[in-house]
Amino acid sequence: MNFSEVFKQTNQLCKVSPDGKYLATCVQYRLVVRDMSTLQILHLYSCLDQISHMDWSSDSLFILCAMYKRGMVQVWSLEQPDWHCKIDEGSIGLLSSRWSPDGRHILNTTEFHLRITVWSLCTKAVSYMKYPKVCQKGEYDNNIDFLVFPWLVGGRGCSRST
Repeated sequence: MNFSEVFKQTNQLCKVSPDGKYLATCVQYRLVVRDMSTLQILHLYSCLDQISHMDWSSDSLFILCAMYKRGMVQVWSLEQPDWHCKIDEGSIGLLSSRWSPDGRHILNTTEFHLRITVWSLCTKAVSYMKYPKVCQKGEYDNNIDFLVFPWLVGGRGCSRST
């Protein structure tokens, strides 16, 4: 059995891309993307702060790095290494960040679950969903047309399709 060398990582942030071609690891504020077959470094990105969460888009073309303490997300493109995007939720804070199934929208849940902000990478449009209970529990239907998540109405829990 052959083993590769050991790679440093922070907060157990190590993920294989959905297409199985890349391996991403985070070391404090750096994102390292490697070729899975050779383990050679393909891209090395520097974020503005220590990375709390990292996730691949469904088509493996983009990768997001969330820095929850700063309330910020940075997105990197593997096809266009010079392209990147910075999303700053500001003083409202950031609790979680995830991709939509199409891999072109990012859903950020703010602290205290005040809202989910949907950021479009294609059109740069921003949409808001107010007072969700928990974004991590939201699931998409099989047709990827709707996101279903619980939200609060007058202190009572309900579910909603958006």
